[in-house]
Parts: sequence; C-alpha cells; structure tokens
Amino acid sequence: MFKIDDKINYGFYKNVTIIGEDEKHFVLQTTSGSQKKIYKKLVNNNGSFVEIMIYEIMIRVDTNDADYDTKISSITKEELESIRPIIAAIKNFKPYKVNVKSIDWTHDHNWAYGELLREDLGEKKPEEIYSDLDFETDAMYLFKDLLPGGSEYGFHSIKNIEAYPRPEKEILL
Repeated sequence: MFKIDDKINYGFYKNVTIIGEDEKHFVLQTTSGSQKKIYKKLVNNNGSFVEIMIYEIMIRVDTNDADYDTKISSITKEELESIRPIIAAIKNFKPYKVNVKSIDWTHDHNWAYGELLREDLGEKKPEEIYSDLDFETDAMYLFKDLLPGGSEYGFHSIKNIEAYPRPEKEILL
C-alpha cells in the first residue's frame, strides 16, 4: 500500500507525491504544487490504482451583459457525481423579487459574487439562494474550484455546465 512521500502516477497526474491522508483520502501534491484529494477506495489491495474514468467539465459564466468566461477542468466520475446536487440546484434556480427602499427588484442572477453581487438592491449570495446546500462540504469546495474567475469584478450567473469523458489529445504545437 502507498505511504507518505511515495511518488505515484494517478490518472493524468504524473509523478505526484502523497503528502497526507485521512480516513477516506490520500492527499497528493502535483509537480506544479497544487494539491488534490483522491479516495482511498480507488486503490487496490496490492497498491495499484483502480482504472478511473476522467471527465472534462466545462463551466461558462456571465461576467456582464453576455461577456463570458469559461474554465475547463478534469475530474473523476466520483467527483462529478458529488457535485450533481449543486448543479441540479442551480438548474432549478428561479428569479426572485425583493422590495428595497420602496422599489421592487427582480433578480435573475443564479450565482452573483464579487462587485457584481448587488446586496444594496437585495440580491442574495449563493449561500442564501441555495440555503438547503451545505457550503462546507468537499463537494462544494470542489465545485467552487471548478468555477472560472470571471472578470476582475466577479460574475453573476453560471450559464452552462457540460461534462464529457476526457478525450485523448495529441499536442501538435
């Protein structure tokens, strides 16, 4: 079985170091310095890795009046399944009305943050809109890591999420 400081290959991560573990996970550090948690159940009893399905997930956000930012990331099938309830909640978002200073406002932004969050006009943070979700879970932390940065002011809406099996790529240049 693997132990701390072992160097391993995991999916598309090559020559990563195990830097920690907890009851369910190994913590890996990539050669670029980023960290990734993987489930121990992905490891066979003989210490080799179970073949895993890697997906690419593309998330597009609206930063302002149809100015979009997109981020493509790689995740495992298990990670994709863990964020599906969050995606379902966003998909079911409905615009809401508030009254601020005797003015009625309708808000249709499904994930406003940064300067594009208009709390002065009664707009709600994602934690308020999706109050039935736990924002302190591994799945939520993963989802937030998958989001594009938006503009220097943030973004107001998640417009599109697509996931597909990671294709083989040939780097041509």
